[in-house]
Amino acid sequence: MANATMNPTVNSKENAKENEGEGNRSAARRYNEETEKFSHSGKVKPAADEAKRAIEGDEKEELKQAEKIGESHAKR
Repeated sequence: MANATMNPTVNSKENAKENEGEGNRSAARRYNEETEKFSHSGKVKPAADEAKRAIEGDEKEELKQAEKIGESHAKR
């Protein structure tokens, strides 16, 4: 009887379960669940207020610089 680790078909099936590749459904499902949980948690308004203070306050220039760096890495 052949060893399962020597069988590429078995390994491919096992790898497919671990790595869903592009369009990873389980990651998308977790993201959606966590996003919905956060939106219902009551933490959205405080987080938005904190972000607004950062953008309008002392962190403004640092955030603009970070945005430029991020944009320079974006594919166009």
